[in-house]
Amino acid sequence: MKRAEFLETARTLSSDHCLPILDCLRRRGWLIASDLAADLGIHVSTATKDLNSLYECGLIERRKGQRKTRPAYEYRLKGDRIVLELDLDTSPSDERDSVVTFYLEFLERLFAKAKKMGWQSIERDVVRELGNRDASFSDLVIRELSAAKDSSSESDLRSVFIHFMEKIKRAFLSNFGGVATARIFEGAARETMLAHPTAACGQHILVDLGVTGDS
Repeated sequence: MKRAEFLETARTLSSDHCLPILDCLRRRGWLIASDLAADLGIHVSTATKDLNSLYECGLIERRKGQRKTRPAYEYRLKGDRIVLELDLDTSPSDERDSVVTFYLEFLERLFAKAKKMGWQSIERDVVRELGNRDASFSDLVIRELSAAKDSSSESDLRSVFIHFMEKIKRAFLSNFGGVATARIFEGAARETMLAHPTAACGQHILVDLGVTGDS
């Protein structure tokens, strides 16, 4: 697996309850979150969160529950052995490419949401905010992120993105106001995070965007 995926899986396995959850699934087979929570003495929301993380990392299986009560996912261990293999051939440039892909997809979702809310001239207005009337928005984005990607670390690329988004956010604030802007940004971020659950940059994008998740 690639570095980002390896780090995310290792982080998940190092959490307080994931190994006990895996052991419980190995012993008992298909279980729902409330069964695990009762067995381990933890809150159901904690069990649900850790089960989702383990599933997203590909360590456990999931199916729709077969019980007569309200529908709930059931989970089980894929096998008795978990082996993590890190692909050391993955170069830093490959990792930066994945970060750029994440950010570009986020921007696509962000702009699509803005257009659904009636802001059809968003590209032109944002280009005006960025102070460059001679280029298209897509050209500006690719130029900014590609320049950082070619010569910088992932953390530097993150800094470029934050600076870039501060300007875009100003345009959103002037058009939608604070509450709607926060909701649009959070919605686009969470959708991108779901599409790329192992992307390291997704773990801090809400903070980078100045969105707390409480909006």
